[in-house]
Amino acid sequence: MADIMTSTGAAVNSRLPHGAGMLQGKVAVVTGAGSGIGRSTCLAMAREGALLALADINEAAVAETLSLLAEADDARRHLTLRLDVTDEAAVEDAVRAVQDFFGRPADVIVNSAGIMGPVTALLDLDVKELRAAYRINVEGTFLVMRSFVRALKEAGRPGAVVNISSVGRLTCFPKRGHYAATKGAVSVLSQTASREWAPLGIRCNSVLPGMVDTPMTQGGAPPGVREQMCKSMTSLGRMAQPEEIAEVVVFLASDRSSYMTGAEVPVSGGIFGAV
Repeated sequence: MADIMTSTGAAVNSRLPHGAGMLQGKVAVVTGAGSGIGRSTCLAMAREGALLALADINEAAVAETLSLLAEADDARRHLTLRLDVTDEAAVEDAVRAVQDFFGRPADVIVNSAGIMGPVTALLDLDVKELRAAYRINVEGTFLVMRSFVRALKEAGRPGAVVNISSVGRLTCFPKRGHYAATKGAVSVLSQTASREWAPLGIRCNSVLPGMVDTPMTQGGAPPGVREQMCKSMTSLGRMAQPEEIAEVVVFLASDRSSYMTGAEVPVSGGIFGAV
């Protein structure tokens, strides 16, 4: 069994042979597929047999994710989409593209696209920065959920939605209030969706990562400061790798979590105040 190279260059062993994964044959759309948690989720889902629609606003980044998949899989099984999640018409086009390519709607929807915005105290925050974070993190998640789940409902198919929220919604980090507020909204949307869509056989859960070593977080603090924060603030004393978040996303997307909906799952390394 071949190893898949992750976005950090670490090898993740393919524990199950191709064809025996827990997402075998499922169609999954992943936003933010070009980097970080989104990219690692694509790699983990492909390992588990999923057919992927990799969506990102950055065409070069999503092409790189596809090239990583091609090292251990047949890249022709997967679809890449340039997608601005805040563009309602583009999201609708993506739904149609997925159905045309795979012959059916996506069984799994993972909303990983998001931005953190500036590290800024609330008194210094420009309202434009708040609106930008809200538009991508909240409106983008809503548009993708709504459009892809409508397609599932029309087809009479069950499904699973996994939204990436943040442990920041459970504990307060100074100068991150705008980001935490948007992720709190994502969590509430997820819980509401779980109630509304349960009769359709569609589950909706959210994952709450703590501090994760991704491109989005690398610019948030000077070198060494993030690591020191993790040592002092988490039980495990380190940052997460995006692959560790992806494993939880895969579980929630799979039938192994069939009795879970409306759940918020912290993957925080034991951040104090959030466990």
